[in-house]
Amino acid sequence: MTAVDWINVCLLTVCGFAFAGGLYATHGEYRPLLHKLMMLASAALVLGAFGLVLLAAAHTDQIRDSGCRLVCIGWTLTSAVTFHCVLLLTGRTVLFRNWRGYALLYLPAAVVVAADTFRACGMAAGSTRFLVVPVPMPAGTVWSVVSALYSISVAAIGAALLLQWARHRTGQGKSASFRALTGTAAVADALFAGFTVRSAFCNLCVPVPTVFFGLLLVLALSGLTHRCHAVQMRRKGHNDVILSQASRSHMYLCVSLVLIGEGFLTILGRNFYYRQAPVVSVAMCSANLILLGLILAVVNRLRLNESLKEMLMSVIFSFGIPATALWFVYFQCYATWAYIFPVMIISMLFNRRILLGTVMVESILTQLLLWVAFPQLSMWVEGPDYVVRLTVMGLSVILVFYVSHVYISRLYKNIYDTQAQALMAELSQEFISAEEYNLDQKLYAALQRCGRFIQCDRAFLVLVDARTRTFRHSCEWMEEGHPSLIHGFEAIWKDIPKEVLRTLEGGMHVEMADVPRLPQTAARLRTTLLSWGVRSYAVLPIQRNKRPIGALAFSAGRPLRRWNLRSGAFLEIIAAVLSDAIVKVEREKEAGFLAYHDQLTRLPNRTLFKKKLDRAIRLAGQVGEMVGIVFLDLDSFKAVNDTMGHDLGDRLLSKVARQIQNAVREVDTVSRFGGDEFVLLLDHISDVQDVLQMAENILNDIQQPVAVNQQELFVTASMGIALFPQDGREPEALIQNADDAMYHAKSMGKNRCVLCSQMIKDHVLKKMELTNLLYHAQEKGQLELYYQPQFDMAAQAIVGVEALLRWRLPEKGMVEPAQFIPLAEQSGMIYSIGEWVLETACQQNKVWQDSGLPRMRVMVNLSANQLTSPKLVQCVVRVLKKTRLPPEYLELEITETAASTNLPLVLDTLRRLKAMGVSLAIDDFGSAQSLLSRLKMLPVDRIKIDAQFVQGIEKSDKDQTVLKAMVRLIRSLGLRVVAEGVETPRQFDFLAGVMCDEVQVFFCCRPMEAAAIQAVLSEYAGLR
Repeated sequence: MTAVDWINVCLLTVCGFAFAGGLYATHGEYRPLLHKLMMLASAALVLGAFGLVLLAAAHTDQIRDSGCRLVCIGWTLTSAVTFHCVLLLTGRTVLFRNWRGYALLYLPAAVVVAADTFRACGMAAGSTRFLVVPVPMPAGTVWSVVSALYSISVAAIGAALLLQWARHRTGQGKSASFRALTGTAAVADALFAGFTVRSAFCNLCVPVPTVFFGLLLVLALSGLTHRCHAVQMRRKGHNDVILSQASRSHMYLCVSLVLIGEGFLTILGRNFYYRQAPVVSVAMCSANLILLGLILAVVNRLRLNESLKEMLMSVIFSFGIPATALWFVYFQCYATWAYIFPVMIISMLFNRRILLGTVMVESILTQLLLWVAFPQLSMWVEGPDYVVRLTVMGLSVILVFYVSHVYISRLYKNIYDTQAQALMAELSQEFISAEEYNLDQKLYAALQRCGRFIQCDRAFLVLVDARTRTFRHSCEWMEEGHPSLIHGFEAIWKDIPKEVLRTLEGGMHVEMADVPRLPQTAARLRTTLLSWGVRSYAVLPIQRNKRPIGALAFSAGRPLRRWNLRSGAFLEIIAAVLSDAIVKVEREKEAGFLAYHDQLTRLPNRTLFKKKLDRAIRLAGQVGEMVGIVFLDLDSFKAVNDTMGHDLGDRLLSKVARQIQNAVREVDTVSRFGGDEFVLLLDHISDVQDVLQMAENILNDIQQPVAVNQQELFVTASMGIALFPQDGREPEALIQNADDAMYHAKSMGKNRCVLCSQMIKDHVLKKMELTNLLYHAQEKGQLELYYQPQFDMAAQAIVGVEALLRWRLPEKGMVEPAQFIPLAEQSGMIYSIGEWVLETACQQNKVWQDSGLPRMRVMVNLSANQLTSPKLVQCVVRVLKKTRLPPEYLELEITETAASTNLPLVLDTLRRLKAMGVSLAIDDFGSAQSLLSRLKMLPVDRIKIDAQFVQGIEKSDKDQTVLKAMVRLIRSLGLRVVAEGVETPRQFDFLAGVMCDEVQVFFCCRPMEAAAIQAVLSEYAGLR
C-alpha cells in the first residue's frame, strides 16, 4: 500500500468518525432542529472529506473535478451548518424567527457553493500531489474574496459566541469538561476557517490535515449537543437494550480476539497464501489488526458509558474497513469484499445505531474508493480465494445464528416478562380484597399460579413463631402426584443452615440450584431433601417492617435450570405482594382484637363483654338457665400504684387476670372494664350456690401471694353478683346491679362477695333519687346553714360558731348530712356547694359584726375533695374579698383523713391559707388513724376531739384516761383543745377539770338557724 492509500484510509476514517459523531449527538432522536443540523454538519464534512479522497485516488480529470466540487460543497456547508448549530446552542434563536434569518445565513453559502463548483471545472486537471489538493479557484478573484470573508465571518462570530457562552453559563458550564469542549470547538472553528482562507488568498494548496480541524469542530459540537441541549433526549430503558451489559462486554472481547487472531493469521498466512506480498506490508497490516484488537479490549475495560464505547468502536471499524479492503485488493484477495456483511451483522446487535450507521456509511464509501482507484480489475480465483470465501461464509453463518439466538432469546424474555408482569398485576389486584376469612383461599390460588408459571412441583408459605421457631400458619400447593411436605419442612426447619437464616433475615432470597451440591455441614438436610425427591428449591422471606415473619418456598425434583425462572426478581416481587397481603390482614386482625380486648391483660373489653352477655342472655332465656355476672374490684389497689409505681401495678393486674382466668371454666368469660375492675360472665348456671362457690374460689385464688419483680404482694378483692333473670333481663341492668352489690361488699369491710338483693337495689335507687334532687337543691334554695356556738371555758364566753349544712327537702323534711354529703362528693357537686357554704357563713358573720355583736370566728368544714383542689385558696380569697370579712375571723376545719390525702399538696395549701391569717383546725381528732409525725407538720391552731371520746367519759375510766392524755398531748404541742358533742353538765365539768380550752355544748345550745343563733349571741353579749 502506498502513502496515498494510507491518506485515503485516514480520510475515510474521518468520514466514519464524523458520521458517528452526528449519531452520538442525536442519540437516536432526530426531531429537534439542532439534532437535524448536527447530522447535516456531519454529512457535509463526510462529503468534503470524501471529495479529498476522490482527488487523491482518481485516475481521470472528470473524477478529479467531481472531487473538487464535493470539497467546495462540503467545506462551505460545514462552515454554514456548524455556525447555525453554534447559534442554536448559545441561545441566539431570534435570528430564525422568520425566513430572513435563514436567507441571511444560507444565501451567501449557496452563492459561494455555486460559484466554487462552477469555477472548479478543470482546476484539478493533471494534479498528482496527494499530500495537498489544489484550491478550486485562482487567488485574488472576487469569488475568492467573498468565500474568504464568509469563512472568516462565521468562524469569528461562532468562536466568540462559544467563548462568551462558556463564561456566562451556570451549572454544567462550571465543569472542566464543558469548558474543554467549548474551547476546542472555538479553536477548531478558527483553524478550519484560517487554513481555508490562507489557501484562497495565497493560491496555495489546501493541506489534507485541514479536514481534521473540521472533524474536531464537529465532534466538539456533538459533545456539547449531547450534554447541554435543552431538549430531553429519549432515554433507552433496560427493556430497549438488545444486549445486556455482560453480553456487550462479551461481544467487545470476541471482536478484539478476532482482530488479534486475524493479525497473527495474516503473518502466518503469508507463506501459504500471500507469498507475493512484501514482508513489510504484511507486518504493517498484522500490526494494525493486532493494535486495533488491543485498543478494543482496552475500550471494553474503560468505565465509559455505552455511547462513548460505541463511538470508539466505530472509529476502529472506520479505520479497519478501508484499510483491510485496500490491503486485500493489493494482494488480489478479491473475495474479501463480503467480509463487510459479518461486520454489519455484529453492528445490528448495538441498538444505539452509532456503530451500524458508521459501518454502513464506511462500507459504501470504501466501495466507491475501490471503484475509483481500481476501475478495472482482473480476477484469478485460486484455492486460497475459495478458502477465504468459505471462511467469510462460515463466519457469516455463525454470526447469523448468534444474532438469531439473541433476538429469539430476547423475544422469549419479553414474553416471559409480559406474562410475569401480568401475573404480578393480577395477584396484586386480587389481594386488595384479602381479609381474614378468605386469606387462605387466596394464598393457595397464588401459590398454584406461581408454581405452575415457574414450572415447579410444589409451593408453600409458612409463618413462623419467632420465639419457638414453630409454624403458626401454613399454606401448601403441590402438583398432582406429589406428596405434601409441609409437616416435614416444619420438622427440618431447625436444621436449616444459619447462613440461610441470616440471608433470609437480611431480606434476600436463597436459591439452591442442585441439592446434591449442598456442603457437608448440611449433610442431614441434603439427605432429607433427596429422600423427599427435592433437587432444587428457592426460599424467600415474608417480612413485616423489614423483619422476617415467615418464608415462601418453591421446590422441584429437577435442577433449578429446568425451571421457568429467568430471574429471582419475579419471586421477590411475589413475596413482597404476599407479605403486604399477610401484614394487611394481620394488622386488621390486631386492630379488631384491640377494638374488643384490653391491651394490658388481653382480656375482652366492655364492648365485647356486652356482646357476649347479650348472646348468653338470649340463649339462657330459651333453655331456662341462669347467667351470673360477677363484678370484681381489687381492694386498695390505688395504694399499690402510689407506693410501688404504675409499671409494677400493671404487672400485678396481668397476673391477677391470669389467676381469675384459671379459676373459671372455659365457657365463662373474664373481662376487664378498666383500672382494677373485672367483670365475669358465668354461663350455664343452674343454681345460685354454683355462682357463690365459684366466687369463693376466685377470692381464695386472689388472696394467694403474687410474685412481681421478686416481691410478694398480697391483694384482696370485693365482689358483687347479679343473676339473670332475677336481677335484670338487660346487660346494662345486670352489670349495674353487680356493681352496686360490689360497692355494698366494700362498705361491709371488703374482701368478700355479696349477692345482689332487693335491699341493695332499693338503697341504690334511693341514692340515685337523692342525687338527682341534690342537683337542683342549691338553685331551689333548699340548702340551709345552721350554727352551733363554741364556748371558751376560761373566758366563759362564746368565741365562735360552727356552720353546719342542712338540706330541707319539701314533703320529706330535713335530710341528714351523712346521707347527702357523700353523694355531693361522689357527684362533684361538693365544690359548688362548699363555695356556697363558705360565702354564706362569711357573709353572716360580717352581718353579725356590723350589727354590733362581739367579733368571733365562724368555722366552716372542708371535704377532702375541696382540700386537694388547686382552686381552694383562690376561692377563699375571693369570698373574703367579696364579704369583706377579716381573715382572722374565719376558721377552716379539716379531718385527719382529708389531711392524709396527697400530703405535699395539702401542706402547701394549708400554709398559704395560714399566711393569709385564716385559722385552721383538725376536726374529729382520734376517729381515724392519727399520726404524730403528720400532726406536727400541719400548720393548725386547734384540734377538735371527736365526740365519741367525750360521750364515753361518764361510763368508762379508760375513756377518761384517754381523753386526759389527748388534752395533755395537744396542749404540749402548743395547740388549743376543742371538745365537741358535750351533752351533759358532768361532761362539761370533767372537760373544765382537764383544762380543755373550748367546747361545743350540745345540751344548752343545739345547732340553730341564723336568726335564732343571733338571739343567743345577743343574750350572751348583754350578760357580759
